[in-house]
Amino acid sequence: MTTKWKNINWTSIHINIYDLQYKIFCSAKENNFNLIRYYQRKLVKSREAKLLAVRLVTQDNRGKTTAGIDGVSKLSPKQRLQLTKKLVMDGKASKIKRVFIPKAGGQRRPLGIPTIEDRAKQMLIKLALEP
Repeated sequence: MTTKWKNINWTSIHINIYDLQYKIFCSAKENNFNLIRYYQRKLVKSREAKLLAVRLVTQDNRGKTTAGIDGVSKLSPKQRLQLTKKLVMDGKASKIKRVFIPKAGGQRRPLGIPTIEDRAKQMLIKLALEP
């Protein structure tokens, strides 16, 4: 088990996630729904997918510094590892921060900003559904 965020081998993680996503894609082409669900569950529960989801949300995302209702906008490498361990698809989400942004014509539209944990959960599910 990797104890430091900087020592994680991201290349092997990308390869493992890609392999699972390819299996989901091939199962979908064959209309084998049992295999699709099996590989999707396997992907969502895998440590590699959780690590990648947290990385995408906290480092690679354009809105990575936007704080949600909890006020957290940046995570240290140790906090990222803790979030990875804490990611469980339990169907629960935190409250959404509501911000109004300007539109053309002087009007404003609402924008919802979830917490970093909720964004990581969404990214994890996206990894399983996207193939």
